[in-house]
Amino acid sequence: SANVRFIFTVHSLLSEDPFSKSRSSLLIEKLTYSGRQEIIAVSKTVLEDYSRMIKIKGRSHVLYNYIEDDFFQQKPFAKATKNILRLVAVGNLKEVKNYFFLLDLFTRLKSNPVTLDIYGSGPQYEELNAFIRMSKINVRLMGVRSDIISVLPDYDAFVMASLYEGFGIALIEAMAVG
Repeated sequence: SANVRFIFTVHSLLSEDPFSKSRSSLLIEKLTYSGRQEIIAVSKTVLEDYSRMIKIKGRSHVLYNYIEDDFFQQKPFAKATKNILRLVAVGNLKEVKNYFFLLDLFTRLKSNPVTLDIYGSGPQYEELNAFIRMSKINVRLMGVRSDIISVLPDYDAFVMASLYEGFGIALIEAMAVG
């Protein structure tokens, strides 16, 4: 119906991924986007990137805070346990998140009291898991958690090695819990 609004969200720099990897995805987006649709972007940069690639014709908005209030009301941050630095990373297991950079660092830190737990799932799971097992590094793939809000405070620090982010929601969530 002409009275039904179609609203969609944009969370990352689409010019970097997927548009740079697939010209057909860019073409499909240009053909399917219309001025009757409304865009909600996670940052001004993400919205400007989309506009540069697609040319926004309709209404658009930036919703700056995607973080639930509960993230700001969590228990105090954990203290280092047994002189071990416990690091955490959260995100999709895909190339743009640059997890192999972190794994390479951990091959150099084998004799140091530092661990990394990575929460998320995605296409690089098997490859990352094989590298971790082969390298015998102190890194674990923890899978997806619906209660990440209660997991983050158990770590000493959050790490992110992304090649780019439109708006790093996981980073902001980690900052919100301290």
